[in-house]
Amino acid sequence: ALSIPIDTAEETKRTFGYTGDASNPYVKDVMQLSSYPLFGEVARLSLMYERKYNQTIEGIILSGGGARLPG
Repeated sequence: ALSIPIDTAEETKRTFGYTGDASNPYVKDVMQLSSYPLFGEVARLSLMYERKYNQTIEGIILSGGGARLPG
């Protein structure tokens, strides 16, 4: 989305994450756009679970590289 090489994009993602980069304000926007579908699906599934089993989900543990991103 930013027309930068993949290696640079990965480094930028790991360095700035969701906090963004002052020199390139679009980094934060691109990060959010790519993750909104995932977080929306997690929210939908957790709500379905809570309704079906009548139990409240108190927390969700994220794993993988994306869980370590700043912000």
